Amino acid sequence: MSWRDFRRSDREAAELRALDHALSGLSQTHSDADQTAADDDTAASNADREASQADEAFSQADQGASDADQLAADREARVGPSATAAQRHEHEASRRTRSATAQSRAQNSASRAEIDLERAQTQARRFETASLRDEVASERDHAAELRDGAVSRANQALLAAHPGNPELRIAVARHTETRDQGRAARQRAAADRQRAAEDRIEAAAAERVARADVQRAQLDEQTGVFAFELGHSALRNEIDRCRRNGDAFVLAHLAVDLAGTVGAGQDGQHRQPLIASLVRQLQDKLRGYDAIVRIEADEFLCGLPGTTLELAAKRFEEIRAVLDHDAAPGQLIVGFAALTDGDDLFTLTDRATADLDSKRNGPR
Repeated sequence: MSWRDFRRSDREAAELRALDHALSGLSQTHSDADQTAADDDTAASNADREASQADEAFSQADQGASDADQLAADREARVGPSATAAQRHEHEASRRTRSATAQSRAQNSASRAEIDLERAQTQARRFETASLRDEVASERDHAAELRDGAVSRANQALLAAHPGNPELRIAVARHTETRDQGRAARQRAAADRQRAAEDRIEAAAAERVARADVQRAQLDEQTGVFAFELGHSALRNEIDRCRRNGDAFVLAHLAVDLAGTVGAGQDGQHRQPLIASLVRQLQDKLRGYDAIVRIEADEFLCGLPGTTLELAAKRFEEIRAVLDHDAAPGQLIVGFAALTDGDDLFTLTDRATADLDSKRNGPR
């Protein structure tokens, strides 16, 4: 008699049928979840690839803007006090070129910052998707273990009912060997998933550190306020917002002047304390959304939305009064410009700088 001719008891057969039905439904649920996860991962991969390509394009554009800015700076350096009309014309053209390239670099910096955020969000989605797929695989392994256990119990019942059938013993042994091989393969796959999950955790931590480094690189290292490129982007965006909403906007150009207040060779030791004191006062007296941008070692731009020239002057007079009582010598000079129709960041900066220059040798 062949082992295939043996029949399990009605109770055992019913239990296996019920288990098969339950496992079949669970397997379909897991398959659907795995397909959803795979689709999400594919979409995230495509988004990450597109962000990488866009980031590369912006890097190339930023390099081009830097080269143009350097050429313009070289042309400006050749213009002296005795410049001819043609040289002054070249100087003005160079100034406009530098303004245009500065704007281009600021736009590229802002775009790259947005791409960095998108890539971070994409990486987070991929992490969640991978975790979901691991959970699905673990549930499948658990279901396989349940089925293996049920089949093992049924086989043992058959052997107990027919102890003298060698063909049955051989068939059960082969089935057990195949089942053990499947279990070992599942255990290896589970170990691989665990290692992959640990790698993802490490990669996510490294990504957070790298993103923090990028963000810090966009701030002034000594003061923590906006550096030139990101600051220009913040100011430009605020100007655009004020124009859309019909709000007032004032740009202040600040300069720390040590001329005549310290001896020769002593300005370096006094500059940093005064700069640090100024930044503390700016952060204390200005509002949280007023952009503070360091554009030179001793110069800053501040954007004040919803503010008139009179209010801006009063606010900076309060800051100057505090600095006047500071132990570090020096003085704060401030030029102002209010937003008008047709203005952009660079026309505002030109007017604020002209106001600043007019006060350098006159009343503050």
